[in-house]
Amino acid sequence: MNAENLPDVVSRNTIIDHLGSEVPQDFVVVSGHIDSWDVGQGVMDDAGGVFVSYKAALALRTLGLRPRRTIRTIFWTAEELGIYGGEAYFDRHRNESAHYQLMMESDFGTFTPRGIGIGSSLEVACIIQEIVKLTAAINTTEVEIVLDGPDIEQWADVGVPIGSLLHDSERYFWFHHTAGDSMEVEDIDDLDKISALWAAVAFVTADLSIDLQSLQ
Repeated sequence: MNAENLPDVVSRNTIIDHLGSEVPQDFVVVSGHIDSWDVGQGVMDDAGGVFVSYKAALALRTLGLRPRRTIRTIFWTAEELGIYGGEAYFDRHRNESAHYQLMMESDFGTFTPRGIGIGSSLEVACIIQEIVKLTAAINTTEVEIVLDGPDIEQWADVGVPIGSLLHDSERYFWFHHTAGDSMEVEDIDDLDKISALWAAVAFVTADLSIDLQSLQ
């Protein structure tokens, strides 16, 4: 695949907070990883995930929608090298896990969305099922129990529900880690729909009076 090993350098996660109105110290996280394999542009892996996570929080801010909890957007660094950014964040914040309502990551492409994958109890999944009904107009109402998200999976071990994107991913490995992973693969309408889904789930879970971890 013509990949090349280069010397290690310092890199960092990028974090953007849309501060909550009542409990800003509690978080819902939307995320993707900012690095990519070197032979392509890394659009499906994972610029698309970064874009929808940024766009979702930006849309809420633009609309003046401020939930009770903070919505934290994270662009993970060095996922391709070994999930270094995700692991570093977990090591630094694991003792604050009670403050995390939900963590979501999109890192398996951004094709036509279908709904949300959720790594949680059935009770939490049922709440997510009710939330995604709000997105029926864009056909993103599916919910499946699935543990996915390389930078966030470890949070499930300490009781935090984790979410991922359900979408039509059959073509993902046509482009994964190849020169074909380029802008031409993306569809603008799909990105808009995913951003809307991401924003809806992030906002409602961040605004709930219920602590989702109490239902785990």
